[in-house]
Amino acid sequence: MRSRIVTIAVIAAAVALVLFGLPLAVAVAQYAVVYKSLDLERQADRAALRVAATLSDDEVPSADELKDDGTLTFLSVYDHDGTFIRGRGPERPDPYVRAAVGGAPSTGSAGGELIVAVPVTHDGEVVGVVRVSGLRDALLWPVGLAWFGMLGLALLAIGVVWLLARRQAARLARPLDDLSLAAQRLGSGDFSVRVPAVKYAEIDAVGSALNRTAVRLDDLLSRERAFSADASHQLRTPLTTLRLGDC
Repeated sequence: MRSRIVTIAVIAAAVALVLFGLPLAVAVAQYAVVYKSLDLERQADRAALRVAATLSDDEVPSADELKDDGTLTFLSVYDHDGTFIRGRGPERPDPYVRAAVGGAPSTGSAGGELIVAVPVTHDGEVVGVVRVSGLRDALLWPVGLAWFGMLGLALLAIGVVWLLARRQAARLARPLDDLSLAAQRLGSGDFSVRVPAVKYAEIDAVGSALNRTAVRLDDLLSRERAFSADASHQLRTPLTTLRLGDC
């Protein structure tokens, strides 16, 4: 019984954690993508501010203006009609660059990359586009670390449930063990056995029934002993008289 209670508790906790943890894990991954996209958008906005004046003069941005070139982020610049100028992006404008040429920032993913393209404006006119991309694989480490932490917490929770279930199973099994021992003593002829209340309604009901049975059997045995003693006395008196008469 104890092992069944512990097993059921652990299985229930594991199912609850899986039902709660899987959506949370997916949400963590999606949040990481959104956070990375926002970070790329911030980088693109900063780069757009740096190259705005240069592009408005129809000049090529310098390496200092594109200082993000040497990082894990791939930054590239296009002119107002989408022609590639400089950077580490595709030479042919992709749909994100073409959308930004129209004056609207564009975000998405393709080829294992997260992509952000923002228009570069000067005096209210679009003078170019900054495209920033980053590898989705860069998210594996933070997302994996978050998942590992969630898994550790889940295992800790299951361990706590296991300990609590063992303790509760012992508390539930103890009065049942007492009932079993009392029934064995009753079956062996010990009618003085009594089972104390344990504040569990079902167990107390069985214990009360066992106590009543013990009382009835004890009373019945007492009456049988009294009857046997009285009958023996009644039979002994005539026999004694007959013996004295024979003498």
